[in-house]
Amino acid sequence: MKLALSCAALWLSLTLLTGCSSKIEPVDKPESYSHNVIIKDSAVLKQYSDQATQGQGSDSGLYPLSHGEEAFVSRLSMIAAAQHSIDLQYYIYRLDETGKLLSWYLLKAADRGVRVRLLLDDMTTGPHEKALAALATHPNIEVRLFNPFYHRNSRWLEMLGTFERTNRRMHNKSLIVDNHFTVVGGRNIGNEYFSADLAVDFGDLDLLAIGPVVHETALQFDLYWNNDFAIPVETLVARPDNEPFLDSQQEVDKEAQAMFEGEYFTRLKHNTLLQQIKQKQIPWVWAPASLYYDNPEKLQQSQEQQVDNLASQLATWGEQARQEMVLISPYFVPTQFGVDRLIKLKQEQQVEIIILTNSLASTDVVAVHSGYQGYRKQLLAAGIQLYEVKANPDNKPGMWSGSSRSSLHAKTFILDRHAIFIGSMNYDPRSVWLNTEMGIVVESPMLAQTLLANKAQSLDRSAYQVKLAEDGQLVWYDAVKNRYYQNEPDAGFWRRFVASFLSMLPIEEQL
Repeated sequence: MKLALSCAALWLSLTLLTGCSSKIEPVDKPESYSHNVIIKDSAVLKQYSDQATQGQGSDSGLYPLSHGEEAFVSRLSMIAAAQHSIDLQYYIYRLDETGKLLSWYLLKAADRGVRVRLLLDDMTTGPHEKALAALATHPNIEVRLFNPFYHRNSRWLEMLGTFERTNRRMHNKSLIVDNHFTVVGGRNIGNEYFSADLAVDFGDLDLLAIGPVVHETALQFDLYWNNDFAIPVETLVARPDNEPFLDSQQEVDKEAQAMFEGEYFTRLKHNTLLQQIKQKQIPWVWAPASLYYDNPEKLQQSQEQQVDNLASQLATWGEQARQEMVLISPYFVPTQFGVDRLIKLKQEQQVEIIILTNSLASTDVVAVHSGYQGYRKQLLAAGIQLYEVKANPDNKPGMWSGSSRSSLHAKTFILDRHAIFIGSMNYDPRSVWLNTEMGIVVESPMLAQTLLANKAQSLDRSAYQVKLAEDGQLVWYDAVKNRYYQNEPDAGFWRRFVASFLSMLPIEEQL
């Protein structure tokens, strides 16, 4: 009887939650656009960009951010120099040390009269929603939550009742300042993305860019900002009482001052990129660059309706490879369809394919590894090279690497050593069909060579090469130690057990 009553209560709760929030409820909100902001000729970033792009035609200036500290330095420097507008779009925005410091820079920019628009996916905002609501009380700061939860204290219960909507997320990541500088790539906002966390560190990759691709990124931001899925935070979260903005600003000021005096900020001050920024000597790579992205309406579309999503655009682009494809994806769940396409590319066009992903020990999501591990033998039998990042505490994380305190997080595809995609998209069903994604495609042998420099040595040091033994079983080869492993290296029994158990569940399309 008690079980029946409990089930009835759960059913009633789900019914109520579903009825109230199965669809986005459009709200009255002001539309705003990047082109509405007049950037004065005296603006520092405009002057820098105009001078640097002079004579470059339609090419954009690009600088790869492969290490966490320089990725954070670039963002802080852009925000500190802002005079008119700052637009941020992220899947995760943690209010840990780096998140608070970046927020402090945003507050100071807003105090200078800069318009700040902060667009965040709502999946992980729960612990910080009151702080975000307080931030939005500043007259020059707007915060919108994308595809929000309406029942703020019962998110997971709401998700059970509205799974078709709330399971689909905005995974895009970009920062645009004064419509002249942008950063696009794989990093969210949080300590682990910027080498500020002693417990975990993500090896990731972004592009710092100036030139025409910045305008494309701004248009993409406007499309999402003005979409019905983007809801002002103040309509979802009650404004804190007792002068919330002043209280939050004083608290952020105090914590920012503590960071300025800490070891991490000392490292930032001595970062090479910071010195190059100050001296206006960023070593730009000039090349044709285009922004590829999903339309926000993807969150309401079935697979059959997604005729021109980012994944299909990249698939067409990838099939242009004639010699080599390097595929770097931390979450690699190719599905049988994807495996067949890769094998076809390998066998019919004789393209050398190299795949780098996380090992079971280095991944931060075991479920994703469970969806990948069953495809390894097919890929290897077809002659595709497969590498898995080592869990090595002495390994400095970067684009190619991870460690026991780090995990590969870069999403990068390189074709024929001249074309590159850098962005937010993983090679998995979730990125293809469920989430929205974005990234920049660059045609540049110089940038490709920069990213591939010392690839062989880096792979030997940072990753195991997965091979097929004579008996058809998988083995992992450590080139540094000249040693073969018969089981998933550095992964304990229970981690292997969980991965194997999850691989038997019908969850691939959610990975």
